[in-house]
Amino acid sequence: VTWKQPLGGDTGKKQEKVFAALESDKIEQLTVNLASGETTSLKKDGGAWQMTQPIAVKADESEVSGITSALSSIEVTRVVDENPTNLNDYGLSNPRVQLSFKASGDKDARTLLIGEKSPTGGDLFAKRNDEKRVFLIPAFQETTFNKSTFDLREKTLLMFDRDKGDAID
Repeated sequence: VTWKQPLGGDTGKKQEKVFAALESDKIEQLTVNLASGETTSLKKDGGAWQMTQPIAVKADESEVSGITSALSSIEVTRVVDENPTNLNDYGLSNPRVQLSFKASGDKDARTLLIGEKSPTGGDLFAKRNDEKRVFLIPAFQETTFNKSTFDLREKTLLMFDRDKGDAID
């Protein structure tokens, strides 16, 4: 699959973004579906992220902002197939991770499907829901996007203002 590369390469070519003109702070809704069947839905409420499914709790701001900033900046490493006949070849018929999101001004949700690693292991096969083409994204992004419900929920046990504390007993 990955052997159809032009000889010499074009190292000076600027890579295109997967979601052009997307700003991370404009994303208002996010759903993470994992291959295990786990689905986590999040919504921005008053500037703070809240988990809405499977439970309604506060979300971990750093984890969610990591996903949203990666979505806005992720670049296509290389287009593998403009018109794939079988998405199963790339692990995209049952993707490892499926990210759906809505930014302010979007009518419909946009989706990124992430499949298997490329044979070299340096990239992941990916596809947008509104395009036929299959492309590669950097493999290190898997750890950013592959987050369970537990990873995305706030885990703080006790909130207090450090400046107002005089002593700890």
